[in-house]
Amino acid sequence: MSFRDAMETIDGKWKSPILLSLGFIGTMRFGELQRMHDGIPAKTLGKELKDLEQNGLDETRMAANGWAIIGA
Repeated sequence: MSFRDAMETIDGKWKSPILLSLGFIGTMRFGELQRMHDGIPAKTLGKELKDLEQNGLDETRMAANGWAIIGA
């Protein structure tokens, strides 16, 4: 992946803060991540996480209790 590709992958208002949160704190629930970033709608957070997962930058899995668990 070139530098330009990497920058396009994390481009946007929310992707960098999301990755930083996951990098510093680690695995989080969807709601915890949303509360940490005031102002991000659930739909936008879900889209950003899906984009990051498709690029191999995060991993979303479902816990036994049905919670979405996100980790970088």
